[in-house]
Amino acid sequence: MSAHQRNSLCSSADIRWMGRPLLIIVLLLPGCWYSTLAAHELGHALAAALTGTKHIDVVLPVLGFSRTDRVPDHHVAITTAAGFVSGALIPTLLWWGSKRVAIDTSRVLRIWAGFALILNGGYCAADAILQSGDGGQLVRAGMPVWLLVVAGTIVLACGLWLWHRLDCVAPLTRADTMAALSLLLVGVSSFLVW
Repeated sequence: MSAHQRNSLCSSADIRWMGRPLLIIVLLLPGCWYSTLAAHELGHALAAALTGTKHIDVVLPVLGFSRTDRVPDHHVAITTAAGFVSGALIPTLLWWGSKRVAIDTSRVLRIWAGFALILNGGYCAADAILQSGDGGQLVRAGMPVWLLVVAGTIVLACGLWLWHRLDCVAPLTRADTMAALSLLLVGVSSFLVW
């Protein structure tokens, strides 16, 4: 099938890869959200532990936004940037690794990687402009706003590119459904652990 034929199939109303759309959406959206927040906060927590922070408290609410409290945090720029880096890299590396070893679930992991890149990139850029949250901490630590906006925009664009390159013609497999369920379980269990 030529690229033109694939693109016309993907843009039509008959997108066959969403054979079980409701089930996949119900599993994937919260799974991507919770797992991305957990990966982001893991970066903050690991960087804080490695830089000598004595008290680390990760808060992952079921509804709302997560945060990692670090006291004392003598390396704010490092611990804050680590959240963006891990939140984007962990899902992307898992997808890339699954693709390299030809695991059947790489499509679901690609959706998660795209979601994580879009979420972390958008958060980095928007927070730098609004100077709140992690972006505001980085600006107060001396990072230029323009650098955070450019970096966030590039990361967000990479996530959109990953989604754009999805194979939307191939039918969903049982492995896709199981991967989406696993992603949801990992995300939800991270809230129970922390």
